[in-house]
Amino acid sequence: MSHFDKQVHGDVHVLTPKKDLTGGDETKEISAYIGDVVAKGSPKIVVDLGKVSFLNSTGLGYGDGIGGAGRIDLRRARKCGGKGRLRAA
Repeated sequence: MSHFDKQVHGDVHVLTPKKDLTGGDETKEISAYIGDVVAKGSPKIVVDLGKVSFLNSTGLGYGDGIGGAGRIDLRRARKCGGKGRLRAA
């Protein structure tokens, strides 16, 4: 059972975690998916946090798939031709 829903619209991958991101299996799963997508040359990823009611600093580390070392590395996303932004809803 996946911890997040995924949709692909053209070359944009939209990931929607089903519940909180706290650094457990849910975080590892989304991180692995992001890493696979970026490795295949598709750095356009949207993470919809609409269903997430709690996100700690470890959960924010889902960016391991992009930046490594438990952080979202916006510079690396840009080097891959993508844009990294964190926005409030």
